[in-house]
Amino acid sequence: MPQLRFEPIEGLVERCLRVSPDAPIVFFVGSGVSTVYPSVLPSAWEMISETAGVVAPTPTPGLERELAREIRRLAEALPEIYYEILRDVIGDEAIRAWEALRFWQDHPDLQQFNLGPNPGHLALVYLAWQGRTPLITTNFDTLLEEAARSLSLEPLACIPIPPDLRPPDHEQLRTAQRDNEVAIWKVHGTVEPTNFDSIHTTLRTITQADWRKLERIRQQFEQIGTTVCFMGYSGSDLDLFPHMAGWRLHHRIYWLGPSFSRRHMIHRNPDQFTAVVGTSERFATLLAGQWKIEDARIGLLRDRLRESDAARDRALAGRVHARERYLAAVRQHLKGLFTRILPPADPRRLLIHARALTSIGQNRRAWPYVVRFTTAAASVPPHRMDAGLVSGALTLKASLAHEFSQYEDSFAFSEQARRIACRHGLRAVTVEATMAADEALRMQHLPGLRFKEKSYLLHPRAWIVVVRFLLHAFVFGIRRWQDLPRRLGQNTVHAESVYLEHLVRIGAIFQELLAGYRLEGMAKVLMTWLWSYVEVRSYEIGYAHGIGNARKYGERLGIPPRTTAALQAGGVYELLSAQTGKAIAYRDHGRRLAREYRVHEAVRAYNRAYRIALIAGNISLALKALIDRRLIQPDFKPDRALVQRMLKMIQGAAYRRIEASMLDWLCGASHRPRRD
Repeated sequence: MPQLRFEPIEGLVERCLRVSPDAPIVFFVGSGVSTVYPSVLPSAWEMISETAGVVAPTPTPGLERELAREIRRLAEALPEIYYEILRDVIGDEAIRAWEALRFWQDHPDLQQFNLGPNPGHLALVYLAWQGRTPLITTNFDTLLEEAARSLSLEPLACIPIPPDLRPPDHEQLRTAQRDNEVAIWKVHGTVEPTNFDSIHTTLRTITQADWRKLERIRQQFEQIGTTVCFMGYSGSDLDLFPHMAGWRLHHRIYWLGPSFSRRHMIHRNPDQFTAVVGTSERFATLLAGQWKIEDARIGLLRDRLRESDAARDRALAGRVHARERYLAAVRQHLKGLFTRILPPADPRRLLIHARALTSIGQNRRAWPYVVRFTTAAASVPPHRMDAGLVSGALTLKASLAHEFSQYEDSFAFSEQARRIACRHGLRAVTVEATMAADEALRMQHLPGLRFKEKSYLLHPRAWIVVVRFLLHAFVFGIRRWQDLPRRLGQNTVHAESVYLEHLVRIGAIFQELLAGYRLEGMAKVLMTWLWSYVEVRSYEIGYAHGIGNARKYGERLGIPPRTTAALQAGGVYELLSAQTGKAIAYRDHGRRLAREYRVHEAVRAYNRAYRIALIAGNISLALKALIDRRLIQPDFKPDRALVQRMLKMIQGAAYRRIEASMLDWLCGASHRPRRD
């Protein structure tokens, strides 16, 4: 495995001291730069924590501590996933939470702290102006623009227009033309009131790739003599980082950060990056201290550093107090915003909390909240409850039952959701519920085990499932092409993502059949187009799970990715906190290691898959990991009582049919099972 290369922060500062139009530096800036005093803006994860606390349901008596623990754990969620959940339930009002990023300008409770751009903002703007390069940022806030004005420069803020709304000849990312101008490319939008709708706050918006925007960024990165540096950036987006990490540049990208743990995105492609340990504040301090030129703008930077140091010398508690007051103002804003939309007894709070818990893989904790919501919805008159939310909750219930390997219950919940959606004309939810029912049937009769008594083709019910899949794919495919020209907005995107997921499942069935009959070559030829199409189309509509699933099945056949090789299926699932996906990725990795006769490493991968599957509650996947380990390690014999309990927990005709023979083989019998 490639080793990460480190460089001291002084080396990066030395490069910055030589910045000029002939030796420019392109900075790619994330939100970490704006959390340093005197900016003290809340991070995206602090925003989640505060929002989750405000919209949390009323706790069951005696479980208050459990609810508080769950709220703290929600800070692990990808911010865009959480706000997509919130937006799906309450509408566009969810986005107004980000108005809090403007409080440093005019909030009455914060004026005493003299908040504004910090020295890092000033240094970055000055360097971009000196090198005549754009300052690229994913930040919503306007602190970089204010820093430019503080330096008597004119900010040229460029906000990309979505591909489906942009004129063909529109140049969205421009460079500075005048001497006193500095270009700031706000690639994820801005909280400026005139462009507030531009911010990328949902999973779909940070997944949907804008190829023209990526090409403009790449042109800046590839200029001869250019140094590229990431600062305050997490890399937790799918529309930018995987592509940037996969570009073959003639130089490495510097990445400045306080630490680089094993979960840091820099490890996705360590050959592309040089790690620099430090903070933007430390960077600005070293830079200002070593600049030899006299310039009024550099003098302003030094003055701001002295002010910051003086504040630190007076009392560190003063800076902490400013941050606490800012968070208190955010909390007050969120309460005023969401309490009006979601009264304390509103059952929608239960649904939001349940979906948020599933987004971080806490499926078992989510289940009671889904049950409470559906129970509460049943007691509300139909005209007062949103049918879309009820059918969506039943679909979520079916999905959780599927995760728990309760496939018969999953089918029943899916059919219930389908009936409600059909009754109210909710086409996208109807498609989703129907395909969830198909998947539940597939797992009952086509479990995908490497231990089986007969082939798929010898089970009549298996053929019924395959035909049902194909029939629904055909019917919904026709409806898809009817809907797309009408541009039905978010509903069309939802239906399109469900249709892509159904294509993935059909492809998985046929790929498994072909692989079972040792026809991997034919499978690779037939499936290359399908997985490439699903991957590209998923990027176009912003369907993150479709990208991960296409990568997963493509990797099993050795099909190279269509867009970028920097992020594999496991990386996508890791980013999305999809525990089942992560377990499948480890299981696939173990199979690849087993084919290379690296048995001990394969066993470790299977054990990791087994543990993650149990955390997610996916008993059938945990069982498959045990079977895979048994196939390469004949002396491995799991506890018979444990396996028997696992088999009893799984609902499905195929599992009941092979229960006795599986127990005999997996827990000690000598015969070897047939494979797929």
